[in-house]
Amino acid sequence: MKFLPPILVLLLLSTAYSDDFSSNFSKIKKDENPELVEKFLDKSSVSEADNPDYYAIAGNYWWQMACSINISTKPAEGADLSVTEQKSGKEIGSISTLGQKRPELPKKALEILSAGATKFPSRADIVLGLANVQKEMGMTKEYLGTLKALLSEAKRDPENLKWTANRPLPTPAKVFIPEALQEYSADLYKAGPSSAPFCIELCSAIIAVFPDHPYAYNILAAVASGQGKDEEALRLLKEANSKNPKDSLILLNLGDTYARVHQDTKAIETYKRVLEYSDDPDLLSQAKDAITKVEQRADGKMQ
Repeated sequence: MKFLPPILVLLLLSTAYSDDFSSNFSKIKKDENPELVEKFLDKSSVSEADNPDYYAIAGNYWWQMACSINISTKPAEGADLSVTEQKSGKEIGSISTLGQKRPELPKKALEILSAGATKFPSRADIVLGLANVQKEMGMTKEYLGTLKALLSEAKRDPENLKWTANRPLPTPAKVFIPEALQEYSADLYKAGPSSAPFCIELCSAIIAVFPDHPYAYNILAAVASGQGKDEEALRLLKEANSKNPKDSLILLNLGDTYARVHQDTKAIETYKRVLEYSDDPDLLSQAKDAITKVEQRADGKMQ
């Protein structure tokens, strides 16, 4: 089953802010003196407690610090990458993230973003930033809860959702939110059968709020297909196709599922719609190959 790529990287961009706090932060950060930056952020935690941009910027700063590369001559430990000499194969050092060496860094990012998401639930950049940190830290139940809270906020008042610097979302909530959450539902599916219940829970929550967006149906179809439920996968892909009849990737998945349940005529018709609507060379190549395989199979049955 194929997936649509996420529409954006869910990282918080400090350059998108413009108030006094944000401007002062940008100036201090340019000096490349981490000690001054950290003192400024610690002081701002009190003075800017009612400023949502503080939580976005500070949380992002500490998370980026945690993700920064740490190169050491010490042997690899835990999840570190080992560095070996090419000729001898001898270990000469290790590579890790700074957060692996200083666990207080990701913890601080998590705490700040958690506080911001609680205080400003309509700031989608903060909430999605928190979900991203929770995801990277392996907190599946927690980030699922964070995303469902965002969906609840979207259902309550989609027009009130904001992005960086309290600006409107880049696209309407009915498009932006389900497409932003696509990355999470796809990753849950790819994580394997043990994560399938979480994937189903998230996709069902997305559909409950945004029933006219096709992505969550496509993911649920992938889960059903993986469980051998081809008829259920077919139903879900038909539903996804009804939401966007010209979406070539969904059409390709629908054609594959028709072929799998031996509805060859419908499979070929669906693949031909991919050829009609898509300008993606990879999807076009896959559709052409699929048509050839289904036609060869049909010819074999007739002989």
